[in-house]
Amino acid sequence: MKNAHLCLPLLLLGMSTGFTEDGPTYNSVKTARIGIQTVYGLVSPLDQDGKDFYLRNVDGLIEVRLTEQTKVGLLFRERNIRGMLDDRRVKIASADREFALPERLYVKVYFASWRAAQGVLNSGRFRNGFVFAQPLPDHLPTEKEPWLSGELTATEPGHITPVKVVTVGDRTFKGSTGGFNYAEQIAALFDHSVIEPFVNQASVYGEMKGKVFHADYVFLRPIPDQVAKDDRSLPRYLFIGDSISLNYAAGLRKALHGKLNIHHPPTNCGPSGKGKNSMQAWLGDYQRKGRHWDVISFNFGHWDAGNTKDVYQANLENIIRQLNPTGDKLIWVTTCPVPNGYEPAGELGPDGKATGRTAGVMKKYLNRWAGEVVARHPEISVCNQWQFVKDREQDLYREWWVGKNVHFRGEPADALGQFLAEHVLKAVEMK
Repeated sequence: MKNAHLCLPLLLLGMSTGFTEDGPTYNSVKTARIGIQTVYGLVSPLDQDGKDFYLRNVDGLIEVRLTEQTKVGLLFRERNIRGMLDDRRVKIASADREFALPERLYVKVYFASWRAAQGVLNSGRFRNGFVFAQPLPDHLPTEKEPWLSGELTATEPGHITPVKVVTVGDRTFKGSTGGFNYAEQIAALFDHSVIEPFVNQASVYGEMKGKVFHADYVFLRPIPDQVAKDDRSLPRYLFIGDSISLNYAAGLRKALHGKLNIHHPPTNCGPSGKGKNSMQAWLGDYQRKGRHWDVISFNFGHWDAGNTKDVYQANLENIIRQLNPTGDKLIWVTTCPVPNGYEPAGELGPDGKATGRTAGVMKKYLNRWAGEVVARHPEISVCNQWQFVKDREQDLYREWWVGKNVHFRGEPADALGQFLAEHVLKAVEMK
């Protein structure tokens, strides 16, 4: 596609969905105003030789075809930039992967409008994301071409969010971003060999022709290999959940050590909407021998505390529809309470939304709504972590209940993991 490198970031600015802490929030093919398309999912192998591949997402398997002109790069969190100018490597700690970079890095910084670009020219600071590419000539924004390119010459330490310094001729521009709605991209620095199945998610830009997606750009998000450390003689267990599941992970793993291969998606699984769109990537190629699942537990709730009943229940139904074909034993984990240090939950808002992170919101709304959905699926058993915490309000969780933090630490966290482990072992015995 001619001038595809100019269109790509404009696509990101023009779409209603965007980047989050863990990558794009969309999975389906979407068309932006400028006509370029994107698709996101787990890289899976085609049943044939060659460099082409499938993307597995909520829409199923989408065949992606590459050409010699396809540019391959990385999609990663800006925290990976720390120190990369010193050792010329991008380190993706969560996937235990490293990628070598060239000696000089040139970047393009894109702006939503000429007015935004003028603000950067006047202030010398920018907040937009940038795309690495090499080589690029120096370029200052103009009304017709509101983008900036130059050499990434330094990063300033001591900031929660790294500050990037871009040199254009004799001028310097400092860039940073705030919050988690952000991702960096490295383009045109790698060949097709880095597109390995099972260990990469990918955001692909190009054009859908018939049933095949023709790629101009492939941005990879490396993830851990689900089977690399498995004991092939043991059942495989996937537990899906938000930061609470990460709190009790140590207790869960300790209780199940030597009995199951235990996995969690390489992310905070967040709200039910994210679960709906990401489930296929988290499940992986489960129909392939050795990558199947024997037991799956799942929870979505805290991030949905301000959702409506209709949206929340529809998302859960969609998630269950995606989980059922795995043939696994499924366990719904009720959402743990919000402690009494928060304001008490009130009535639903005029828009039908629950009251957010408020004491009692799970009992009054979210767990009741989820219970109605799970009741329609007798194949799903329930691990009632909410009740477990409530029953121990005067002992193990006494301090937690009077606080203002939904998270668990130490013995209270481990106890939640051990409680879930009991349900998982029963499910394995019944399989």
